[in-house]
Amino acid sequence: MKIAKIELVGFRGLLQESLALSNLTVFSGDMGSGKTSKLLSILYCLTGSAPAGLTLDDLINVDSDFMWVKATTANGQAHTIERRKKRKSASTINTSLAEMPPYDARMFIEGRQIASLFIGATAEKSLKIDAMLGLAEYNQIASEISILPVERKVNELKGLRDKAKESKTASEKLKQITANMGSIEAKLKEDSKNADSLIKDYLWAQNIEKTAEEARKAEAMIHSKQTLLESYRKQRASLPSYDEAMKDELNELEARHDAVRRRITFLEAAMQTLDIEGKKVEELTLCPLCGAFLTTNSLSRFKGYDAEYKTHISELMSMRDELDEKRKQVEQADKNKQKVEFLTNQIAELEREISSLSQSVKAVSDLQKARDIIRKYGEISQEKRELEIRRSSLLEQKESLTALQKELQGVVTEDLDRKILRLEELHASLKKIKSAMLEALSEARTSHLEKIRGSFKTTFRKIYPYERFVDVDFDTQMIRGKDVMIVKAMVDGKWITSSQMSTGENVALSFALLYAINELEKSPILLLDEPEEGLDENGIRGIADVMRSLSANTQIVLATRNQLLSKLLSR
Repeated sequence: MKIAKIELVGFRGLLQESLALSNLTVFSGDMGSGKTSKLLSILYCLTGSAPAGLTLDDLINVDSDFMWVKATTANGQAHTIERRKKRKSASTINTSLAEMPPYDARMFIEGRQIASLFIGATAEKSLKIDAMLGLAEYNQIASEISILPVERKVNELKGLRDKAKESKTASEKLKQITANMGSIEAKLKEDSKNADSLIKDYLWAQNIEKTAEEARKAEAMIHSKQTLLESYRKQRASLPSYDEAMKDELNELEARHDAVRRRITFLEAAMQTLDIEGKKVEELTLCPLCGAFLTTNSLSRFKGYDAEYKTHISELMSMRDELDEKRKQVEQADKNKQKVEFLTNQIAELEREISSLSQSVKAVSDLQKARDIIRKYGEISQEKRELEIRRSSLLEQKESLTALQKELQGVVTEDLDRKILRLEELHASLKKIKSAMLEALSEARTSHLEKIRGSFKTTFRKIYPYERFVDVDFDTQMIRGKDVMIVKAMVDGKWITSSQMSTGENVALSFALLYAINELEKSPILLLDEPEEGLDENGIRGIADVMRSLSANTQIVLATRNQLLSKLLSR
C-alpha cells in the first residue's frame, strides 16, 4: 500500500502542512526546517507511536491542544489519527482502510543510529535472526506442536485400563473383605465380653500390684539405709574415746610456759639495768631496781641472774615444742569428739527412719494371681486394638473397591485399547510433523541467510568502494539463548568486528545489511533521517544508488541536510 499524501495539524513545530509522497520522497533543508517532524508525523499516523526517548504528548505543538495527522493512499483511502494533550487516553483513530498493513515503529531510522542497528555489542545491537527473516511465526507454530499432551492422555488411558482389569476381580475381593470383616466383628464382640467380665478382677489386681510395688520400694530403701547405718557405726567405732585429762595437761603446760616467760622478762630487764650502770656487781651498794640498800644475800642473788636467765631460756625452748604437740593432740581430740557426735546423731536418725519404713511395709498375698489377671487383661486389650486396625484397613479397601466399581461402570477395556492405539498413532504423526517442520525451517533459514549474504556483499561495495576491506560477511551465534547475527570484515588476512571499524564503515555495513534484508522481507515504508551520517562523498553516492533500488519495492521517505544526496535522489 502506497501513501500518496500526508496532512497534519499541530505536530511539533509544524502548525499545518500537506505533504505529497512518491516512491522516493526527499525532505531537504537546514536544521530546524521541520524535516524530522515530517518523518515523525508519518510514523505516528501509521503506528500510533513516538520514537524512543519521546512521549506522544511531546509531539504536540506547544501552541496547540491537539495534533492530527491524515494519510491518504494512492487509491484514495484515508487513515486519520488524533490525540488531545494530557487526556491520558489513547489516540482517536478513524480509518477507511479495509486492512492496515503491519507497520512497525522500527521503520523510522536515524542516521546517528544506523551504525548500531545490526552490529556491535550483542546485548544492544544484534538481531534475532528468525525474527529478522520472518521465520519467528513458524518457529512459534513448531514450538506449539507439543506431543506431551498426547503422551499424558495415553498414560491416563493406560492407567484407566489397568484399573478396569483390576475391577474384574473387585466383586470377589469385596465378598472376601465382607467375610473377613464379619469374623473380625465377632471376635471383637467376644473380646469385649471377656474384658468386661475381667474388669473387677483387673482393678483388684492393679491395686495388689501397686501395693507390692510400694513394698518393694520401701524394702529397697530400708536396705539402703541399713547399709549406710552400718557404715556410720563402723566409722564411730574406729574413732578414739575423748580424754578429758588431756585438756587439763594442756592448761597446766600453758601456765608453766607463761610463768617462765614472765621470769625471763624480769631477768632481761634487771640485766639491762645493771649493764647501764657500768659497774661490777661487787661495787653495787644500792639496788638498781628499787634503790634500797643491798644486803649480802641480795648481792649474791644479783650475781646468779645470768646463769638463771640461760637456764630459763633453754627450758622455754623445750617447753614450746611440747606445748605445740599438746595443742595438736587436743585439737584432733576435739575434732574426733565432734565427728562422734555427728555420727551418733545420724545413726539415731537412720534407726528412726528404718523403724518407720518397716512399720509401713504391708504384706502382699496373691501377687502371682494378680499378675496373671493383669497379663490376661492386657492380652485381650492388645488383640482388640489389632482387630480394630485390621477392620479399619478392610473398610478402606472396601470403600476403594466400591469407588473403583462406580468409576469404571460402563467402561469397556476393548474401547480403551482402541483409543490408546489411535492416540499412539497420533503421537507418532505429530512427532514426524514437528520434525519435518523443524527441518524445513532450518533449510529455509539457511537459504534466506545465503540470499542475504550475496546481496549484502554486493550492496556494501556500492557504498564502500575502498580496498581496506578485502571481504565482508556475517556469523550467526547463540548468545544468551538468542540466535544473533554478527557482521565482520576481512583486513590484512584477519576478520575484524564493528568495534574496530570507523563510523562510516559501520554505516555502510548497516545499510548494506538493511537493503539485503529488505529484499527478502520487504517493509511497506522506510523513514530515514539523515542516513548519510558518517559517510564521505563516495559513500553518499553509493547510498543514493541503494535508496533508488530500495524504492522499487519499498516506499522511501528521507530527510537530509546533505545537498549532494538531495541532488542525487531528486534526479
